[in-house]
Amino acid sequence: GDTATLERTWAVDGGRLVLADSMVGEVAGSMLPVNMLVRRISIQGRPIQIRVKLAPRFGYDRRPARRIRRHQGTLIIDPGDLSLAVTSDAPGLLAPDRPTIMEVTPGGPVTVVMSAAYRRPLFLVPPSVAAEEAGRDETRWQRWADTLITGPHHRRILVRSLITLKLLTYS
Repeated sequence: GDTATLERTWAVDGGRLVLADSMVGEVAGSMLPVNMLVRRISIQGRPIQIRVKLAPRFGYDRRPARRIRRHQGTLIIDPGDLSLAVTSDAPGLLAPDRPTIMEVTPGGPVTVVMSAAYRRPLFLVPPSVAAEEAGRDETRWQRWADTLITGPHHRRILVRSLITLKLLTYS
């Protein structure tokens, strides 16, 4: 819809898998990081197992991180000035460059959240908080898109272009 969330759907044996990626942009006045990516994975039908591979790369030469640690179930990746925190509410620990098997069941998404900080404190965001914030962010985008006056024939393309431009020019 009229949001900054990208959603993909796959037909799987006995159901549908939905993957939604949200780059949460409006966190002013909150204790949330400025850069937060929220991935929600849900299934309709029967439970399935998915394989997740986290492969962060840094710089123009796309080098892997050398400093990796865990803090209270959160993976901290610290290649230098930029730090990443990756948390999931699924059982099984994510590890860089190693596939992790997760089970997704109907009734609730699996949420993976990545926050980033450049020369600032790194915030560890619980997946439930990140999923709520992604939902609020989608509502904000929809309200903003509702204020646009467009012709009926090109509305979808125009709104998508404007959202993309806003994302590219956001701090």
